Amino acid sequence: MRETADESFQRSRVEALPFTDNLGLVVCGPNGVRSVPIDVDREVVIGRHESCHLSLPVPALSRYHARFSRRAGTVTVEDLGSRHGTWVGGERVAKAELTVGAAVRLADVVVAVTVQPRREPAPTGQLGQTEPPYLSPRMQELRQRLQRIAQTELSVVVLGETGTGKELVARELHQASSRRHAPLRVLNCAAIPTHLIESTLFGHERGAFTGADRARPGVFEEANGGTLFLDEVGELSHAAQAALLRVLESQRLHRVGSNREIPVDVRIIAATHRDLSAMAVRGEFRADMLHRLCVVTLELPPLRERREEIAPLARYFLARGVGARQIDAEALASLEARDWPGNIRELRNVLASAALLARGECITASDLGEPARPPAPSAKASAASPSDGLADQPLRSRLKSVERAELQKALEATRGNQRRAAELLGVPLRTFERRLRAWRQTTSP
Repeated sequence: MRETADESFQRSRVEALPFTDNLGLVVCGPNGVRSVPIDVDREVVIGRHESCHLSLPVPALSRYHARFSRRAGTVTVEDLGSRHGTWVGGERVAKAELTVGAAVRLADVVVAVTVQPRREPAPTGQLGQTEPPYLSPRMQELRQRLQRIAQTELSVVVLGETGTGKELVARELHQASSRRHAPLRVLNCAAIPTHLIESTLFGHERGAFTGADRARPGVFEEANGGTLFLDEVGELSHAAQAALLRVLESQRLHRVGSNREIPVDVRIIAATHRDLSAMAVRGEFRADMLHRLCVVTLELPPLRERREEIAPLARYFLARGVGARQIDAEALASLEARDWPGNIRELRNVLASAALLARGECITASDLGEPARPPAPSAKASAASPSDGLADQPLRSRLKSVERAELQKALEATRGNQRRAAELLGVPLRTFERRLRAWRQTTSP
């Protein structure tokens, strides 16, 4: 009979170590594995509510389930009145001190205290050397482009399937840029409720809406002087895109409930797994927003197109995880044969699970479980695919095609009234006239 996650964590438990400044929490739940650093005199609250330090969409978790706090080499867990309780060593606790390797169960989530690998700071202006190994020619070329792009202030869109490492690219760009000493803020656009999008982006004043019991800055203010990474930017509503575009163009914002203008200096890096050009053609993404973001694009290849990286990536993740640290040749061959629809994230999660549940010190093929199968494309998704060949054109041509289509639609909707068409598109009249002239020049005989 296989061990449970709790039993495996307990089997890997070690005695308390001397003081170390690189303790962390490994959080294993239904949606995957996360690693969270925990600094001295800091705390990490885990729960379902979006204001938690680590918010997890696990139904059995309470809104505010448990608090982990750090004092020197000791980590303490405190239950916050959760419904299903906080469990250590099979006992429900209100508060307990944890040694390195100890496991805590919060409903369907297991949290382990670990010593994280110490990460040396990268040389000034250089990409980090402690990142996962990228051996394929495409990824080496991409890293060279990253180094050049990082020295600019250009907006960047990172394209790639889910799990290919888009956030890692954003962090590398920030670390190698002149803004590396300023904040990097990460925002998952798909996770923000529609009614909170402006408050999240731009902040709010006390009393601006029900529940706003204090003033709070948004991510733009928090990232001032640094970088803002907008993950899953294709999920933003049209209203949110319009509000975001105003700030990107003017570099000024208003908090919700305030008329005071606040200047901000933020570099934008966005990411998506969706085809923004095709979305713009279908009217699902604003063309002007597309032009503003897509100054530079970087496309990450899926893991199945760089299989030579699977083995070194596997060893990299195991060396930094909990449980078994070795993997045999048969298991590696099994990993290399898979298609990895979830890409690097899926590989990491498979290895984390196998390391926890492996019976010995070395992972075998039987510890890996069955490979995940990607969902079959739906009829709706097939119908939504662009049929005019845009997806096969270079990005610059696709952007021009999108712009022409938007200009033409706006003019048709307003019966040729350029001022109203500009208002409809949410751009200044001069900008509209300039783009219209450029379009007509390219179409004139």
